[in-house]
Amino acid sequence: VIEDETRAALERMRHLVAAVSPERIAAELRGMVSRHGRRQALELLEETGLAGEVLVEVAAFATPADREAWRDSARIIDALDEPDLPLALAVLARNHDADAVDRAAARLRLANRETAKARWLHEGVAQVGSRTARELSSGRWSAVQPLLAAAEARALADLLRARSACGLGDPAAAAWVSAQVVRPRHELDPPPLVGGADLLAAGVPSGPAVGAALARIRSLQLDGIVTTRDEALAVIRES
Repeated sequence: VIEDETRAALERMRHLVAAVSPERIAAELRGMVSRHGRRQALELLEETGLAGEVLVEVAAFATPADREAWRDSARIIDALDEPDLPLALAVLARNHDADAVDRAAARLRLANRETAKARWLHEGVAQVGSRTARELSSGRWSAVQPLLAAAEARALADLLRARSACGLGDPAAAAWVSAQVVRPRHELDPPPLVGGADLLAAGVPSGPAVGAALARIRSLQLDGIVTTRDEALAVIRES
């Protein structure tokens, strides 16, 4: 609990936080969102007006609905199993476009890996966050495999679980994603059947055609339509 006069001074002089280095603000935010009490901390940022100073890209409170969305985001971040700043930024920007993530990360001078993780998570939720378990499990594996095999897939699963725990998204879909990302690597991301040299030898002209052919064969492989190198090369020769 903040003492009344201290809180009044904090609210009155909140604009002065702009004099603090972006790196220091980012460090404080990292600590804030990764510890117990993070929901209360984020709510205090909103209540005191500090959110609009330190995270202006995602904290424009023009309407009561904007404030409610911030509080919902605080609940989601509180429900994360392994919270960090990129995860929190992806959640806080959930009602904004991905460029808002980039702008906030740039202003806070986040490391490239943090920026990439936050944007990837934001885009990942946009891709699968509203889908049901049935839709995910019955669709083409090649459509979701790149997401599930990515380096930050477990963080995405954590985020989907947290969202569903707060009433956003299908809990069964979050459970399905969580089950997929822990599958053995050879199942989740099997080695490609062919490489660029194989396609050149099969007569595919060098350049973009090789990349397109590789992508096509990879999709067919993931969907179980071709299962051997010879089958993959046969598809190329017939096309």
